Order: sequence, then C-alpha cells, then structure tokens
Amino acid sequence: MYGFSYLLFRNMSSTAFVYTHEGFVISADGRSTLADGTITSDSETKIFELRGQRSVTAYSLTGHIGSAFHDLTVEAQKIAADLSAKRIPGGYECANALARGLKRYIGECVRDGLIEDSWLRLRQRADGFARLVVAGYHDHEPFFCTVNFARSEGGKTLLQPVAHPVYPGTAVAEGSDTIQKLIKLRHPMFQERQELMHVPEDTLTEGVRFTRSLIEAMCDDQARRIDPERCKRIGGHIHTASVTPSGFSWVVPPVTK
Repeated sequence: MYGFSYLLFRNMSSTAFVYTHEGFVISADGRSTLADGTITSDSETKIFELRGQRSVTAYSLTGHIGSAFHDLTVEAQKIAADLSAKRIPGGYECANALARGLKRYIGECVRDGLIEDSWLRLRQRADGFARLVVAGYHDHEPFFCTVNFARSEGGKTLLQPVAHPVYPGTAVAEGSDTIQKLIKLRHPMFQERQELMHVPEDTLTEGVRFTRSLIEAMCDDQARRIDPERCKRIGGHIHTASVTPSGFSWVVPPVTK
C-alpha cells in the first residue's frame, strides 16, 4: 500500500437521464469532491459517448470514481474506444462489456495496491460505491440500464445490473435521494419548478428542461439546508447531451471535454 488517505477519493455527484419519444436526454453537474467534501472541480465532464459499429450510446459514472492513483472515467474511455471497433450483438451487451472491463480494472488496482478494499465500502449506500448508467440505441432500438458496483464481504467487486423499461417518461437520476423524494411528493418548495411536476414523455426540449431543473433543484440553497451532506457535493457547470437514433450531440457542452 502507498499509505495515501482515503480522502483522496474523488466523488462524482449528480446525473439525470430521461427517455422521450424523440430520444434520450442526459444532464450532469460539473462538481467533483473529495471524501471530506472538499471541492476539487466544478467543471468535470461526466457524460461520455460510446459509439459502436451498430450503436450510439451515452454513459456516465458517479460515486467513488477515482483518486490520485486511479480513475474509472479515464479507464472507461479506453474500454469504450476498444469496444467501438468490435461487433457487439446488442446494447445491453455493450453496457455489460463496459462494466466488466471496469470490474477488471478495479481488481487490478486492488491487486497492485492502488486501492484498498476497505475504502470501496466508504459510500454508505445500498447501491454500492459507484454507478454506471448507459443509454442509447443499437440498430435503432433503444436500451437503458444501470450497473451498480459493490464490494462483497469477501473482497470481490459485484456488478448489479438493472435494465430499465424503455418507454417515454422513464427517468433515472443520481444525487440527493431526499430532494428527489420531496419533488415526487410535489413539496410546495419545488412547485415553482413546473417542469419537475411530471416526467416528460414527448420532446427532447422537455427532457432538457426537466433534467437540468432537477439538478438545479438538488443544489440550490433550500436543498443544501435540507440535505447538506449530499447537496453540497452537487453544483458547478451543468452540461447536457442528447442521444437519438441519428447520433449523440451536445445541447450544452462541458467546459472541457
């Protein structure tokens, strides 16, 4: 072991995906923090494209995604580049291949002493220490899934995939569970955000308004008073992309790619 502090772990915080009749919309904040809450960046890029021979896909990683010695987002881009040259039979197979590649990388980092196993258990949530969300089209057919990364008591990385129903109005968000529950309950403090009162189904424009407003709601002053531990980790530049059968495109690009 190198003897570095677990505080060096970098955390990615908030993303929001929604599927509409016109395609997928993905928004993410730009904030990255250390385990003690120290902000390391407000301009991180959290949305990435994975283009294959028969598919167009966007993915995002949140949770414990890196430290000074390893970085899941960098490794994911390497794996995605390799996958783009392969013939993969379906969208979910593509997502699983990306997840399995990251699982191998985590195992190698633990083996080589770049990650201490106990630090991967620091994120006290049922869904594990990191989450991969993948959405897009394969042969023009939509697919939408989440893969949670968890650690077993025996020290193995467990992949927990969830295939989401692909119908307009399906949404998945990472951030403050407390604020999301209040929004679903139509709490008065969020009623001025009319775009959050229902999950959009029809257009990309509605999806953009919904995903961006959801992230804004999780990092405003009211949210930070209600859920300071989670919401102080959300903020910075919100970037947004869309994925349709014709391709991936930026609606609001990240500060740096």
